[in-house]
Amino acid sequence: RKASVCVLQSTRCHLTCRSRAVFDGLRVSCIEDAPRSLGPWEVLTVRDLETGFDSAQPGNRATLPQENMLTLTLSNGGSATLRASGTEPKIKYYCEVGGAPGQPREEVQAAAAAVREALVTQLLRPEEHGICML
Repeated sequence: RKASVCVLQSTRCHLTCRSRAVFDGLRVSCIEDAPRSLGPWEVLTVRDLETGFDSAQPGNRATLPQENMLTLTLSNGGSATLRASGTEPKIKYYCEVGGAPGQPREEVQAAAAAVREALVTQLLRPEEHGICML
């Protein structure tokens, strides 16, 4: 059985403009806009539902509905997703990492924590955007 760990967290962004600043700095409308790495992992695919870009789809066109959400698929088999809450002034983020058969759950949890740390420091950048991490 494959060990899988998903870290689901959110951070409250007390001003909508701060949330907008985070996402505006990350918008991807072509492959040249996409981050090349997140932490030590190469970014394999990028999906920005706000712009309709998805590097994993033919013609780089997203097949999901438009939404303020960005997903990065990583070379460690994991993914990192940021999305704006539709009902509260907060940014939600999700980090998923799957383990190899027989891999201890603790190792997979540590990998998910490392993806989370990279997401927060590289993408959210709380100090730069004035975000209070709750």
